[in-house]
Amino acid sequence: MNIVLAIDSLRPGGKERQLTQLLRGLKQREDLALELVITRREIGYPEVLELGIPIHIIERGHKWDVSIFKRFYSIAREFKADVIHTWDPITTMIALPACKWLRIRLVNESIRHALPIRRFGKLWWLAKLLFPLSDILVANSMAGLKTYGVIPSPRAVCIYNGYDPGRANTGESAESVRRRLGIDTSLVVGMVANFVDAKDYRTFLNAAVAIVRDRDDVSFVCVGDGPMLAQLKGSVPADIENRIFFAGRQQPVEAVIDVFDIGVLTCNTHGHAEGLSNAIMECMGQKKPVIATDSGGNKEIVVHEKTGFLIPPFDADDLEETLRLLLDNDGLRSSMGKAGSLRIQEVFSMENLVNGHIEVYKRVTA
Repeated sequence: MNIVLAIDSLRPGGKERQLTQLLRGLKQREDLALELVITRREIGYPEVLELGIPIHIIERGHKWDVSIFKRFYSIAREFKADVIHTWDPITTMIALPACKWLRIRLVNESIRHALPIRRFGKLWWLAKLLFPLSDILVANSMAGLKTYGVIPSPRAVCIYNGYDPGRANTGESAESVRRRLGIDTSLVVGMVANFVDAKDYRTFLNAAVAIVRDRDDVSFVCVGDGPMLAQLKGSVPADIENRIFFAGRQQPVEAVIDVFDIGVLTCNTHGHAEGLSNAIMECMGQKKPVIATDSGGNKEIVVHEKTGFLIPPFDADDLEETLRLLLDNDGLRSSMGKAGSLRIQEVFSMENLVNGHIEVYKRVTA
């Protein structure tokens, strides 16, 4: 079976990492031939280049460059593609003419969040245009499928993200990470997220300030970059800024997660909801209890009071109280961390990710 996978770019990001991991798994199958199409030259995952999969870069010369449709069509025709698998609305639109003219099946995996859809907004129109023309719709959360109103439908499939446990073997010790970041407390609470409007770092920092004020055994680490970084960093009082660390973007991020005792992900639910968070998966995969905003696909990963806690949006008091509960209870942190790791192995494995997509390819071409 010949499969063309298409994505806007391979910049550092959640869906880009999942595609990279999927390519690695599919590459092991002798019955599959793969080619990759991207529309930007940015490649944040150089391991893709080591897989030996042909990569086509079809950049647009300008906003209204229609030659991109012809170039994609030529790639699909010469490869004799059986399936085109797109990962965003841009590549789905580019692929549609080739799919219709060459009668190639289209797997559309552009549902990567559970964002409430505003009627007659951009996402609403894209869904109305692209979804009926797709043979299979894939999302990484049931919350995403529900948000777009595409279930129940035999064309809608949920395939969860996969966690690769090998990524935790970074080669850098926890002691080295602590020295590098300047952490000298026995306990560490961390959040991995970009400083963008969709994430709620303000609630995280408010809880951090309250706890640091009366405890000297815990530090807080913010891992990520983005346009709101300077503003939020400046909101931390000067007398405790040596206990709240802004680590920037970290590669590999798993090395920093290794020093966490608790992982947190607070989200801005005003116009945003997570699909399936890689950050939560990485923390749970490394046996860290997780506290997350009760919204979107977070509740599909975190089992409340078993692998961590789900808290109301924007509730710094609830977050502070839950953090204190975990910080004061070594046994609870350990049991929740182990339960989370087991859940990742059973539900969010790489094997499930790869096999789920292979089943979709077989089904759509049957």
